[in-house]
Amino acid sequence: MFVKSMIECYFVNLTNLSPNRALEVTHVWYEDEEKHFIPLIHPSRLLPVRLELEQSWETWIAVENLPRATQNNAYQNFRARISTGAIFKSEANPNVPPYGTVPGGPI
Repeated sequence: MFVKSMIECYFVNLTNLSPNRALEVTHVWYEDEEKHFIPLIHPSRLLPVRLELEQSWETWIAVENLPRATQNNAYQNFRARISTGAIFKSEANPNVPPYGTVPGGPI
């Protein structure tokens, strides 16, 4: 959740772990086995975004905007595509602090 908001969200954090080059992220979305496709688009998180070495960027989606069957466990259902066409799948990160900043600039 954002501070001062009661809307529960999934936060999708992308980090460039490439050893030697910047990456350009062109698409971020939710996708599940039932073929739901939900783009994650926010005016303050415009794509494409260029990530330098070890730079992170984050976007989010309200849990209520996901299919009801996966709302409580959607951690592996997010995707990111970079300019080369490679697609990366998400995984849960249980080590995120309970609150803090959202990488990528002002909201």
